[in-house]
Amino acid sequence: PLAVFLTVITLAKLCGQTELRGIAQWAQYRAASLCAAFELKRETMPHWTSYSRVLSRVDVEAVQAAVLAGLPSEEPETPQLSMDGKTLRGTIRPGQVQGAHLLAVYDPSQRQVVAQVRVDAKTNELGAAPQVLNQVSLQGRLVTGDAMFTHAPLSQSILDAGGDYLWVVKDNQPHLCQMLER
Repeated sequence: PLAVFLTVITLAKLCGQTELRGIAQWAQYRAASLCAAFELKRETMPHWTSYSRVLSRVDVEAVQAAVLAGLPSEEPETPQLSMDGKTLRGTIRPGQVQGAHLLAVYDPSQRQVVAQVRVDAKTNELGAAPQVLNQVSLQGRLVTGDAMFTHAPLSQSILDAGGDYLWVVKDNQPHLCQMLER
């Protein structure tokens, strides 16, 4: 089952495996225990190419939504949300320059990511920001982020949703930076 497959991958990653071959080898060494724990009919784990094939077809947003649905939903203690992006370790394949890049919204009061989207290779975090922010209620919330997000249309969309924002201003917005320095 896909849930077991993803759980085995997660366990291997938590144990420090960052490549598909390492994940497969980790699972093979523990096949008997894993098969017993998950009540699997076969007593073997998949070959590393199976991990590659299955992961290339997984709907990341659907898995994320399922995981978030299982987490407790609490009212925020503080109205802050932080937005930041990271490239996932071990996802840059040989000959490529970019790996899987995710943009996340983090709620410090709950100490968890409350929304996340994959940033398409043809865009950047700024382009993905409206999509990830649409997944959370911004009413009465303060959204923070780095200088990349200091753009009027994104800021206005947060205000329109009933939130507020606090951005870092650097030389990526030279006119605004000069105005603030004056």
